[in-house]
Amino acid sequence: MFFEEAAVYPRITKSYTPTTVHGKLFDIPRALQQYPDTELKLFYIPDSGLDCDGKIVYYRDFLEQPCCFREDGTFSFEFRPQQEGEYTFKLTVHKNGENFKDLGTFSCYALDSDLYDLVPRKGDTHVHTLHSACGKFDEEPSYAAATARERGLDFVFITDHIKRYPSIFARDALKEFSSDFSVYPGEECHAIKSKDEKTFYKAILYMSLHQLSLGASYGVSDYTNEHFEEYQQFIEARKLTLDQNISEDQRTLMAAIDWIVDKTHEFGGISIFAHPFWRPSTRLNLAPEVRQYILNNGKFDAIEVFGLGSPGHSNASYVEGNCQCANWLMEESIRLGRRLPVTGSTDSHNARALLGYQYTLLFAEDDTLEAAKEAIKSGKTVAVSNMPGQNPFMYGSPRLVQYACFLLREYFPEHDEACAAEGKLMLRALRGECSAELVKSYSEGLTAGLWKRFSGKNQ
Repeated sequence: MFFEEAAVYPRITKSYTPTTVHGKLFDIPRALQQYPDTELKLFYIPDSGLDCDGKIVYYRDFLEQPCCFREDGTFSFEFRPQQEGEYTFKLTVHKNGENFKDLGTFSCYALDSDLYDLVPRKGDTHVHTLHSACGKFDEEPSYAAATARERGLDFVFITDHIKRYPSIFARDALKEFSSDFSVYPGEECHAIKSKDEKTFYKAILYMSLHQLSLGASYGVSDYTNEHFEEYQQFIEARKLTLDQNISEDQRTLMAAIDWIVDKTHEFGGISIFAHPFWRPSTRLNLAPEVRQYILNNGKFDAIEVFGLGSPGHSNASYVEGNCQCANWLMEESIRLGRRLPVTGSTDSHNARALLGYQYTLLFAEDDTLEAAKEAIKSGKTVAVSNMPGQNPFMYGSPRLVQYACFLLREYFPEHDEACAAEGKLMLRALRGECSAELVKSYSEGLTAGLWKRFSGKNQ
């Protein structure tokens, strides 16, 4: 049952904690007037397949849930979850004691306290604008950010090549809307060959090295340019400590990654190993030895498992790379004995075509930058690839992925519909077609209010 047909809240509760769930049926009570001698009944089945006594609930065997139905279409019942997980409810019409018609289903989810206290937020950690020479020439940072909101995202990191300031432009431009949507600072860093060149390119950068600096207080690329001699000395000294049997150009990249990650951390940011298996021109972008060095030294905070794979992307062949990356991460996590934190993104260079198909779903205490960074570093994230016409593919902790499946089906459709309207208003305001006050009147507290109602935290 979808939110257009009935309102059922809250849908989230704590494990082993009784909660009263309230509902409102929109059109069903009028329809039932045509069928005398009928009654509504509610049944449920736990996702675990076990009833409250630990006994197996067999295929298609739903358990009856006592429920109070009223003539005005409202209803209520006491939800008593026995363990963390999803509980599916089926609403049926019974006539003369037998099932006459199934009307639909909805789900509630029980969470242990540690996850119950966190808010799910989805966003893109890797987005380019016209300030990247490879970006779309008419997409200003504010436009890309507002488009992200239109596509149902709660946050975005703008990450232009070797430039942090576009993300600040976007953040400042959207401040006046008082939205729950967050724009965070970021940049995509590379190994720099020469000083004072502020344009992107092959002449001044080692292009095979891509590392995201997210949430730092200062631009790593700016600092490198301003302290170029210090940077060169670091690279030469670090190269001497590396295996001399490896070619010098590879050792240069290995040293440069240490510099980038160290500076990102020095400025309070988190470092994301971007698209390890990017395949431009049908070849791997990053040499295997360099990729493995980045993994083994373990300085980064998370790995971008999904990127560059959205429909219509100029690097469409990277879908294959996402597959390779997911399997590589699984094997390396087993080898290391720990799960590596992950992010998902589009690496968008065309916001209107790409945003919203791949993203990071993180579970954070609030919507602050510090909370987002902590969620990513601590592995409270799920990387999501949600292509049109396909079932979503997710990568992360099985516990979080199970919860994410529920959220994508039961919560985010309503959330995304609200965000789409808000994003459209933002874009109109940025074009001068409506006032910021109009956007503010719609936006303020919008998605925060939806979550409070869905999770019952406004009761």
